[in-house]
Amino acid sequence: MVQRKPSYAASFTAVPVALLLAGCEAEVQPGDLQLITGFAGLVAADEPNAVVVGREVLANNGTAVDAAVAMAFTLSATLPSRAGVGSGGACIVYDHGQQAAQALSFTPQAAPGGGVVPLMSRAMAVMHARYGFVRWELLVTPGENLARFGNPVSRALAKDLQAARTKILGNPGLRKIYAGGSGGVLQEGDNLVQPELSTVLSGIRQRGGGYLYSADLPDRLSLAGERVGVSMSPTEIRESVPSLVEPLRVEVGPDFLFLPPPPSTGGVMTGQLWQLLAEIEDWEPDTRDSGVLLAQAERAVLADRSKWLLPDGVSKGAPQDLVSGDRAETFDLSGASAPVSASFAATGAGFAVGDRFGNAVACSFTMNAVFGSGKVLADTGIVLASPPAPGALDAVPLSVAVIGNENIGRARLAASAGSGDSSPSDLVQVLIRVLNDDEPPVDAVAAPRVHLIAGGSVGYELGLSGDVISALEESGFQVRAEADPTRINLFFCPEGYARVERASLCGIATDPRGHGLAETVR
Repeated sequence: MVQRKPSYAASFTAVPVALLLAGCEAEVQPGDLQLITGFAGLVAADEPNAVVVGREVLANNGTAVDAAVAMAFTLSATLPSRAGVGSGGACIVYDHGQQAAQALSFTPQAAPGGGVVPLMSRAMAVMHARYGFVRWELLVTPGENLARFGNPVSRALAKDLQAARTKILGNPGLRKIYAGGSGGVLQEGDNLVQPELSTVLSGIRQRGGGYLYSADLPDRLSLAGERVGVSMSPTEIRESVPSLVEPLRVEVGPDFLFLPPPPSTGGVMTGQLWQLLAEIEDWEPDTRDSGVLLAQAERAVLADRSKWLLPDGVSKGAPQDLVSGDRAETFDLSGASAPVSASFAATGAGFAVGDRFGNAVACSFTMNAVFGSGKVLADTGIVLASPPAPGALDAVPLSVAVIGNENIGRARLAASAGSGDSSPSDLVQVLIRVLNDDEPPVDAVAAPRVHLIAGGSVGYELGLSGDVISALEESGFQVRAEADPTRINLFFCPEGYARVERASLCGIATDPRGHGLAETVR
């Protein structure tokens, strides 16, 4: 059961009554503060409190972008292990009015000095400036209040606290925030109070998303970084910016699958896997050879990454060409060898949200490791993301997707699959189940998956058909039962949810492997 505190629920819904009632007789425009009756949107995320906040924004006539901004700052207080102010990420925004999608990229990559500049607040400001309607301060306030007054540790965060127990207790900055009684870490239900983070969020609320990058803040952040052994010059902090760019496009019937371009490789990998698997006439989940074909395709895509990805995250050639059908036809699935590059564990978090106006947002955040570098900037509560591992070509791959039609201005699907090398494969498996096999999102997300693991072996989840496992073994793959680490949040509306009267056809799901929440907002 999600525990709702007046300190944050009231921060959005306790809008002056006159504002909520004003204009009731007129046509309601996006962002006009008014309680909505009937369908208001769809929201799913890896942490329940973020869903509660996103739901409140949608219920008060906010858009998907408004909800996404509020949810991002909420996650910074409720799931700081994966989505803090110091995290990076990638988002896909589908705008119904413009009938177009855009990709927002703010991956956590090492600056010249070796540190990773926090970019999340600046990225949310860019998205809000372009697409938002609700006032900025109303969207930051819920996260600020959760940090200031405290919030019960959710099961999602409690799992990460236990997994990172050694890192937390061995680091004074983390221990100060996340240590519990009896020499351990905070447990599920314990009250997590983050006064220093709330002060930072207060500055972001009052002065905008550029607060950390203006005036004397870059100097202070740089000095705080030096004290914990992280080099970020004030100039690097001021000049680090997210990018709002054209997404990758892959045709899916009459629609497009919109994906994030490099520097994160998750979008290219997802697009290539879709081209390889969705176009194989006899590839269907759960058939005897499905696991073999999936493992071969995933292995080929990972091997191809080392061919097109440059060390600075830029691709050789045009990114759109990498997800073309022509390139997919050059892959030799049976001859691909296991990749030798560093593998990336699933350490991200994300959400998918849609509003009643037809807008959709999917975002995935990462610290490159649970609790990132483990280093906290003094007096800020900001946990810094880890730089990519030495010799790695990429930050953790981030996987998000939106499916929409630019001719009629409808989004049909939005999904986040967190991060890690297996996330593109997991996302494609779910997409094919939903789009090609007509499975309800809840069933598609919960279905057993197959994924490559370190060294080129194949992990499979319990419940997978024995025939699929036997076929993998007969094809020479080393296999073992292993729970899939990816957490997927997804909604799907067969006719496009811009038609509110058809919203009952929509399905929404959060991954049962995690501890998130999914809701249709009415």
